[in-house]
Amino acid sequence: MNDLRKSLLVDYKVTNAREERAEEAAVILSYFSNHDLENGRILDIGCGNGATTKWFSQHANTYSIGIEIHNNQFKILQRKNQKLNNPQASGLKTPFKDKTFHTVILNDVLEHVSYLEATALFQEINRILDTNGQLYVSVANKYQIREPHSNLLLISWLPRWIYSSVVRSLFHDDVYPYTVRRFQDLAKNTNFSTKDLSWYYVAKKIRNLNYIGNTIIRPVLQILKDMKITGSLGFRKFLQTFSVLIFVLKKVSTNENRYSQPLPHSTTRDGIEFIFNPPIAPEERVQTVSTWSL
Repeated sequence: MNDLRKSLLVDYKVTNAREERAEEAAVILSYFSNHDLENGRILDIGCGNGATTKWFSQHANTYSIGIEIHNNQFKILQRKNQKLNNPQASGLKTPFKDKTFHTVILNDVLEHVSYLEATALFQEINRILDTNGQLYVSVANKYQIREPHSNLLLISWLPRWIYSSVVRSLFHDDVYPYTVRRFQDLAKNTNFSTKDLSWYYVAKKIRNLNYIGNTIIRPVLQILKDMKITGSLGFRKFLQTFSVLIFVLKKVSTNENRYSQPLPHSTTRDGIEFIFNPPIAPEERVQTVSTWSL
């Protein structure tokens, strides 16, 4: 019954198109945030099976690397993308020195990180991102019509103590969706400025309804599109209320990086300096094993 419910609600050929999401991130960064992807290294945090990392390696004309903490996903990553040379690591404690990356990608990962750990994650990204670097974030919206992990309609609109237990029972993991305000507060508290580019996600879906994975919403929007309603800026702004949230972040200028750490015992591989103090302890791997699953 659960599989039937999923098949009726979701077109997985659309929702699982990781290469398409990678291209989307590249377009947003390049054209709407004036970011030169070729100007430095790219890090894909929570890279899963490596599809996004691989796309950037092939198309961004710069060095791209992904990190993944989930054991099962990491095994798939190693098997499918042996040439990418990705380390198994948590985004909370990355094995890189300060200001290593020009671009950091956090694509559909943040909602798998607890609200408490999200602060530590953004502090770590702030540390490894160079002064003129940019962070791309795509994250689940609390007010999405379909909660994307349980595939239940409107469930995340309910108080957290209700929806989290339901989602956990179906998805076997917890999720932490965001409102615009909550995300902006997280960014501000970790020394980032934000640019909301969720409108691009909405415009792309409206332009080509085949990009919409929800098989209930898609025909409804087709009717509205035929009625010339979807072209209205007001209507698109209304849809953005329920859209996946997409932000580009920049580091706020300070005299020094307050998250910088003294990190001895390093080695260099492919031009990137990896640090190994402190390492990720085995018990920490267990505690965060579900944090980066996509």
